[in-house]
Formats: sequence, structure tokens, C-alpha cells
Amino acid sequence: MPLAPALALVGTTFLLNVRHLLYGLSLSRTLPLRGAQRAVAAQFLTDEAFGMVTVAGQRGAALGFAFLLGAELSLYVVWNASTLLGALAGQVLPSPAALGVGVIFPLAFLGLLVPLLGSRHAGVVALAAGLGAWALSGRVPGGVLILAVGVGGALLGAWLTTRRANGAAA
Repeated sequence: MPLAPALALVGTTFLLNVRHLLYGLSLSRTLPLRGAQRAVAAQFLTDEAFGMVTVAGQRGAALGFAFLLGAELSLYVVWNASTLLGALAGQVLPSPAALGVGVIFPLAFLGLLVPLLGSRHAGVVALAAGLGAWALSGRVPGGVLILAVGVGGALLGAWLTTRRANGAAA
């Protein structure tokens, strides 16, 4: 394999997965984990597990590592069992595109997002990020898209929060 495609593959993989660094930083503020717990939690961390712990809020934080690991392992087992089932039954089932199930993955993320929309500003940030992702999809590589929309949403949220705080202080 030539060097340029290999570097593009590594770079895209990095950009796609840098969100896990952000997940870990966020979780470290609410869940005090020790060394071995951090290593185990990092191994099984997924977008959905992060979302479940975030949505659970203080209740999830109070349960700590047990709650996080339960969310992670339940998703891990279901994901791998479903992958095995898909591999075994894939030859006899029609194409997912023909079944129209491509919408399930975005709907799963919407299901995680909606409980987090506790304010008008959060709704504006979510809407702007969603519209930005939709506008950029197909125009930029996946890892860059996720990073751009994530950073853009964070900056918009910080700006709105700062503007609101400055307005309240004035």
C-alpha cells in the first residue's frame, strides 16, 4: 500500500475517533474512576454508552463505575451478538438499503440527544450542528465532518452561554 493512502486512512481514523478523548474528559468530571476502572471503561466506551451516562446525570454519577460499565457491556454484548447474527443471516436477508433501515442509526442518536435539550440554547446548538452535518455530508470526509460539526457546535454553545452570562451580568 502506498504511503499517502495509508496516512489518509490513519488520519481519518484518528479524526473519527478523537471524540472518544472528549467523551473521556467529560466523563472524568462526573465519574471519579481509578486506574483499572478507567482502562476498562475506555475499552468499552461507545457513543451510546456516553449518551446513556450523560442523560442519567446525577443518578448515573451516583452509581458510578457500575452504571457506566453496565451501559457499556450491555451495548457491547448486543452489538457483537447482532453483528454475528448479521454475518450468519446476511446471505438470506435483503439488503438493508432495500429494507430502508439506514435511518435507524441517526434515530438512535436523536433518541440520546432529545433528553439533553434542556434549554433553548441547547436546541439551537443541536439544530445548527445537525444542519451543518447535513450540509457538509458528502462534501468532506467523515472524520473531518464529525470534528468540524463537533467543534462548531461547541463554539456556538460557548458563545451562546457566554453571551447569556454577559447579558445577565450587565
